[in-house]
Amino acid sequence: MIPQDQSSEEWKEWRKRHIGASEVPIIIGKSKWMTPYQLWQQKLGFTPGLKDNYAMRRGRDLEPIVRDLANQELKASFKPEVLVHKELEWMSASLDGIDRKKRAIMEIKCPGLEDHQKAEKEEVPEHYYPQVQWQLFVADLKTCYYVSYYNEALAIVKVKRHDDYIVNELLEPVTEFYRCLVEMEEPAKHEDDFIQITDPEFEQYAREWKAAHESAALYAEKEKYYKNKLISMTDDSNCKGYGVTLKRVAREGSLDWKKRWADMMTQFPQADEAYPESEYRKESIGYWKVTQDKN
Repeated sequence: MIPQDQSSEEWKEWRKRHIGASEVPIIIGKSKWMTPYQLWQQKLGFTPGLKDNYAMRRGRDLEPIVRDLANQELKASFKPEVLVHKELEWMSASLDGIDRKKRAIMEIKCPGLEDHQKAEKEEVPEHYYPQVQWQLFVADLKTCYYVSYYNEALAIVKVKRHDDYIVNELLEPVTEFYRCLVEMEEPAKHEDDFIQITDPEFEQYAREWKAAHESAALYAEKEKYYKNKLISMTDDSNCKGYGVTLKRVAREGSLDWKKRWADMMTQFPQADEAYPESEYRKESIGYWKVTQDKN
């Protein structure tokens, strides 16, 4: 039985045993917010779920309002409903709306300006398209109305079910991800995935590095402050005192290669083909980037 209260613990546990439509873009690598490995960890309880944030609360609060507006626009009666696939019960879709008389479903988004502008051009953003197609697959229907709401403006895109896309792009990776869940096998990692280290020695080095990093930032600010103080006490001439030398240095301005190249392409467009960028690009260089996590 599908839990009715989607804020309950029962609902959260139910979702862990199913692959929902909003998870499909993550699984196939189209999400901007999470990787398949991070989703796998979350669904198995190795990491906590996403914290509720302003955007999520805003979306929930606006959903019934936007649905009413869309129903008026389409002269329809879409209502929210959660479905599972008629044959594969681990496949689910939490629909923002379904109108059985129209044999259609609805997906509501309250996105930023860029995504909304795509909807105004009758396009579904790349990171939402897999979700819509999965919903159509689970619901076994042919039409979805993708509804975008931004700054009191409504844009509705009529989306048709794309069976070739579902078969060729969605089913295999989603089924493989579900197998990884059932067998507790890690999916392939992405460059944004990280292994958690719990070694006490690593913890000590991390503490020391963070302290040194913060001190470096503090002293960089101090160095800049006192440097400007020294400069302010000169009469705009070279000077020295107490072991410090201040010397005015003139440096030629840097060359704007980007603008120069653009101007050259305007005059000689054939040069881009004659001297392709790939022929002059050096091999990529790997390096470690160490940063401090934000709490």
